[in-house]
Amino acid sequence: NHFLKAFSIKNGREQPTFQKKALDTLMHYSWPGNVRELQNLMERLVILCIDDQVTFEDLPDNILSPTSSIEGVGSIQFNEALVDLKFKDAKQEIVTTFERQYLSALLKKHNGNISSAARHAGIDRRTIHRLINELDLPLRKNTVI
Repeated sequence: NHFLKAFSIKNGREQPTFQKKALDTLMHYSWPGNVRELQNLMERLVILCIDDQVTFEDLPDNILSPTSSIEGVGSIQFNEALVDLKFKDAKQEIVTTFERQYLSALLKKHNGNISSAARHAGIDRRTIHRLINELDLPLRKNTVI
């Protein structure tokens, strides 16, 4: 709401409202570009929005059909906001995002069984424990440590 208001004032436009489907889609999007991605999208929507209502069809393709963590392997979703970072920092951001998504999907596939997930991934279970702690991943109730 903050960005919408600011960009509406900046561009001399009415603050748009959101169609329920569009709002639900935005609420469930993972926002890999964090605040910058959100800020850029809100400015775009204020400028391009017709009839002061954002519809599902107004949303960009990367939000309408984001790659999932498993489908995305081999086709990493690049975020333009990463260009603002130094190469090393951008690379670390991508690696961290991959690790978080991969481990989450792996643990889900193995019903939280860390030993089973480690065997499947070909890594030591202590590595999974370390990554869970480093990435601050929440453990599910059924996680087997």
